[in-house]
Amino acid sequence: MRALLPGASVVAAVAGLALGASAARALPAPMSAEDLEKNSDVVATVRVLAVVCTGQVPYGKTTEQTTTYQAWLQVVSVKKGDVKENQTLLVAWQDVPKKLIGPWKVEYLPGEEVPTYLKWNAEQKAYHTTWWNAKGKPTKPATADKLPEKDGQVIIAKDLGEAPK
Repeated sequence: MRALLPGASVVAAVAGLALGASAARALPAPMSAEDLEKNSDVVATVRVLAVVCTGQVPYGKTTEQTTTYQAWLQVVSVKKGDVKENQTLLVAWQDVPKKLIGPWKVEYLPGEEVPTYLKWNAEQKAYHTTWWNAKGKPTKPATADKLPEKDGQVIIAKDLGEAPK
């Protein structure tokens, strides 16, 4: 019995390394704040005014359909970019297949105020979040706790009558 344990531990160690290596490949490293800023067209704190579900499209080169969204953002303060306070921006993103590991997408929830790094996508005529770690922690909480689920459905922030502070 004792002779089996050393061999078993070697097999377990090799299996653990193999699993760890595949998980490490699944999620790229986060960008540093400096790299995020360098690779972004806009660095700002924004308020999410509304989010719309825009449909279903294939994810990457696969045939798997995932949901796409757009959020209407109001600029609260600007650190970098050719935008002004109170200007509105459109940011787009796509869900990822459920079998992928890691936080590949960045969601924006109605009502939240959040620092973010954005990159212009000329093809979609909208911004995209620069990297998976490019959205900071909200400075004000969301007024909705979920995203729209049906094509064309819009969820609007509940306190739109108030000016951002």
